[in-house]
Amino acid sequence: MLPDGTQPTRITDNAVNDKAPVWSHSKKIIAFHSGENGRPEIFLMNLDGTERRLLASLGQAGAQFPSFSHSGNELCFNSMIAPRDIYIVDVHGTGLTNLTKHPGDDLRCDWSPKGNNIVFTSNRDGNAEIYVMNADGSDPSG
Repeated sequence: MLPDGTQPTRITDNAVNDKAPVWSHSKKIIAFHSGENGRPEIFLMNLDGTERRLLASLGQAGAQFPSFSHSGNELCFNSMIAPRDIYIVDVHGTGLTNLTKHPGDDLRCDWSPKGNNIVFTSNRDGNAEIYVMNADGSDPSG
């Protein structure tokens, strides 16, 4: 749509939920999660809705709420079933890595502007708080 909210354009049209869209920093790709295969998974598509493709699936654990790194080469996202974990994957669908592997519930990640850290929400200390960790998953702190 235009900046004033007029002329919205529908770019998905199906019977499943397509949610949590995010722009790549290059403004050429949109990442989102969709339940088209029976559970949330991470998809990418062009801005006009073409070239929709599955990027990451965690099977029954589901995958949701993607966020692009500043370089646009990687995304972080969280699994759907508690305890949720934070994962990263590159835009080609390779290098899927579980970063948190903690019994607490870790979710809703986002990258730092320089891409060297990832911020996320966790209840690992008993209540929902904001944590930051290195982009490789090391040194999480709240």
